[in-house]
Amino acid sequence: MVLSGSVVVASVNVVRELGWPEVLTGNLLAGLTVLYALHVSGATRPITWWKTIGSNSVAREGIVTGLIGAGVVAGWFLLFDVLHGRPFFTPGALGSALFLGSSTVSAVSVNAATVIGYTVLHIVAFTVTGFFAAAIVTAAEDTPPLIFGAVMFFAVFEAFFMGLLAVVAEFLIDDLAWWTIAVGNILAAVVMGWYLWECHPKLRAELASDPLDRTD
Repeated sequence: MVLSGSVVVASVNVVRELGWPEVLTGNLLAGLTVLYALHVSGATRPITWWKTIGSNSVAREGIVTGLIGAGVVAGWFLLFDVLHGRPFFTPGALGSALFLGSSTVSAVSVNAATVIGYTVLHIVAFTVTGFFAAAIVTAAEDTPPLIFGAVMFFAVFEAFFMGLLAVVAEFLIDDLAWWTIAVGNILAAVVMGWYLWECHPKLRAELASDPLDRTD
């Protein structure tokens, strides 16, 4: 308000005279100062991201479901890699294929960048998957037949992952063996499904009392 009034009265282009970084920084600092003053005075209710997410069951369950699935798959491949004497080879290989364009096993670089980089994408992908799965299961409480949608969703996810692997890192399919990839994803789907099943007693009750033919 003060800045706008000064521009009107003085007829000076403040942004041009001072530079937009200075003006932007000044406004951001002023806004943060006002918010801090309101927070200290108790005029606003303190809100945190976790509390906001926690108040939304779909978001909360989606995040937890995704983290569970990501952890199961990561644990499975870590065990597989350790038993073969090459810890973190799988995430390193996938990271090498995605970030470095590696197309052969000999070109794989297992280091912090490839392992952590792929792990971040791995967690994000499973979190998104978990969110959609949680949304479908929550909707199934009112329409139980939608539970078939959750089953189909996991099947599509499995097919998508295998297809993406075949495109991005085809050389890994023979090295890892297709069954290890399938087992890892099936284990993740089972554990994720079990968690969502336990989170929805209403859905369990509906399915126990109704043979999946209710649509109202």
